[in-house]
Amino acid sequence: FGVAILSFCSILIISAKVTERSAPKERKAIARLSPTDRRIRLYLIFGFASATVTAIPIQFASFYVIDRIGISPADALGAAGIALSTGAGASLFAQIALVQRFNLKPFLLLRAGPALLLAGHLAIALSQDIGALTFGMMLGGLGAGLVTPGYVGAASLAVSVDEQGAVAGLSNAAAAASYIVAPPLGYLIYAINPVYLIIATAGIAASTLVLALC
Repeated sequence: FGVAILSFCSILIISAKVTERSAPKERKAIARLSPTDRRIRLYLIFGFASATVTAIPIQFASFYVIDRIGISPADALGAAGIALSTGAGASLFAQIALVQRFNLKPFLLLRAGPALLLAGHLAIALSQDIGALTFGMMLGGLGAGLVTPGYVGAASLAVSVDEQGAVAGLSNAAAAASYIVAPPLGYLIYAINPVYLIIATAGIAASTLVLALC
């Protein structure tokens, strides 16, 4: 309810404060870009795959700490919260401190990101306590923080100036689509064995690393 109230208040404030100050201007036709365009399709596949790797631990962390680590259901939410917060903090650090501070290039990010995702998910798969799991989530968070600006930047460089808006939308859509696919796909594998799911995501991360190196 709190989120709904905040959203409603935001709508009211925007409606009251944001007004059009100039007359509408004629704009040139918006450049259209197909997701199958040969210039960007590999980057979109890369983005979808890497976002799926990132999405699955977020969606299954609370169950994983119960079934794999052996934490009681009463304590699982707190334990999963610590692991997820560590991963999110690492991702934020990667984007703010590493990418911005050192001006890392997209093609370096496309290699470093999947490598860290792979290492992180292998650590999660092998973890038997919350400390090891949290360490794996930290590595995965660093990888996610590098890989996202990597494929978005690479896709942006592959198209013209007029197509920047279109490629930005497609890049975001590729990542968002992973959150639709990840739950049902993840459930099918998780129902067999929780560890198999993380091994599968590590395999996807390895595939994106190979794709980046080719």
